[in-house]
Amino acid sequence: MKCSVIFPVLESYEVVRRQIRWMERIFPKDWEAVIVDDGSMPPIVFCGRTTLNLKIVYSLNFSPWGQAPATNLGASVAEGDYIWGCAIDHMISREAVEVLSKFDGDKMVFPRMQAVLDKDGDLCMDPDVLKEYGAEGVEDRIGKIFGAGFGIFALKREHWERLGGYHPRFGGKYGGDDVDINHRYGDLVKQGLATRHTVGPPMYCYPNPRYDKKAVFHTLRRRWTRYKIPQEPMPF
Repeated sequence: MKCSVIFPVLESYEVVRRQIRWMERIFPKDWEAVIVDDGSMPPIVFCGRTTLNLKIVYSLNFSPWGQAPATNLGASVAEGDYIWGCAIDHMISREAVEVLSKFDGDKMVFPRMQAVLDKDGDLCMDPDVLKEYGAEGVEDRIGKIFGAGFGIFALKREHWERLGGYHPRFGGKYGGDDVDINHRYGDLVKQGLATRHTVGPPMYCYPNPRYDKKAVFHTLRRRWTRYKIPQEPMPF
């Protein structure tokens, strides 16, 4: 297996469904997606047919901000030569898949452009739609490439294992895990055990997921909106 893309997810049921449909179109047979349900109530359950190499695992962790240990759990069942820790508000691009499929370096990072996934799992970059999701115009990077996500990178498995993934002390905390693992990787580079990252093609991300104007992600930040969590498992 060339690459395992790992998504720690809380709730975000419809976004997960659309992500699966999108990845079905762009992932080769030697790529897999690992969805780590990090305490969703109800749990995320996929009952449909898919051509995607898909694993869904359950952290059984119901405390907030478990994304770091959830990613480590996903990596423990992943089979890829590269571990790509991602976030459910980010979408892999066809171009990134093509480039990483031929890559034999140590680490790749990816600049980003704003997009959303429509109901069929297709990318949409229409400015009016992006504004519906919280984009605000030029100052919010509509139609522009911007910096790589600090915690969104593909890493050769041997380096992931040498680092031990994300440090367990970040379980239950928001932020810091991405800075820490990048600093530790930098130490490997200084020691001559790894090389500096390569910049790959752009990938995509939802605009302003922190404010989640359309209420499609988890509820941890959403203190000012009413959101009814379904009471049954979410099969799709």
